[in-house]
Amino acid sequence: MKLTSFSLKITLSVLAIATFAIAFNGYLNYAKFQKHLIQVEMSRMRFSVDDIRANLEIGLRLGLPVKALTNAQEIITFATSKDPTIISIEIFDHTGQSLFKAGKDGTHASSPENWRKSVIKKQKND
Repeated sequence: MKLTSFSLKITLSVLAIATFAIAFNGYLNYAKFQKHLIQVEMSRMRFSVDDIRANLEIGLRLGLPVKALTNAQEIITFATSKDPTIISIEIFDHTGQSLFKAGKDGTHASSPENWRKSVIKKQKND
């Protein structure tokens, strides 16, 4: 059977469209997978942070200053040992100075200058 130029054009067009559709579908599936993977990682991080915050806020509700929380170092050390995906945890006071650290040493001597503004803005949005 001899292929005519018209049937060849139709076959190549259908083949090109099918290839494009399969490639586009693969890209969309990969993008969706990445989005869900990031959401899972953020969920795990949020859970760990909320757990640490709940433990530390007990002392803060009693009126203790952050420096006086004697169990803060143990709480963050336990959290880093419990979850191997946590690289480091650092607790800052209201001036931005680091009070407690766990995990690998950070390169920051203090928190960024605008950290309080961004935290307050985030809390207002929640």
